[in-house]
Amino acid sequence: MAISKRKLMASVAAVWALSCAPMATASDTKFEITYLALTQHIESGINSTTDYNANHKFIGLEYRAGKHGYAVASFRNSFYEQSYLIDYARYWKWSANVELSARIGAVTGYEHHQDYCGKVCLFSSVGVAYTANKNFIPKLSFAPGVFVLSFSIRF
Repeated sequence: MAISKRKLMASVAAVWALSCAPMATASDTKFEITYLALTQHIESGINSTTDYNANHKFIGLEYRAGKHGYAVASFRNSFYEQSYLIDYARYWKWSANVELSARIGAVTGYEHHQDYCGKVCLFSSVGVAYTANKNFIPKLSFAPGVFVLSFSIRF
């Protein structure tokens, strides 16, 4: 039985919303705004002619509750199309100033690129962030085929 992409997106959104139930105390609850996303695409050939967007005009908001994060964002994707995403993140403290993450979610905006996934795509990524200054948090993430450098502020 095939599930429609619309039902899949609604299911992901429902799970995300329901999972925002209190999991942490007020002292470890935070918000982050992520801005800018610069990417480097990995291609199998050195003579690629694909003109990927490398500056995504990314803006996102994440609710952090302890080791868990829930985010929504808007950005111009690698094919210059408007995209929206929703995701869940799990964080691990590596050291006093370094944090590791794994994300899973859904993203729109790839329907014109049938080699990808259609209107709603599932995605995953792993990342590392340097958290010494809450006003400027550089992050480096890797998703299949692309490295992403972004910056966040925490409040």
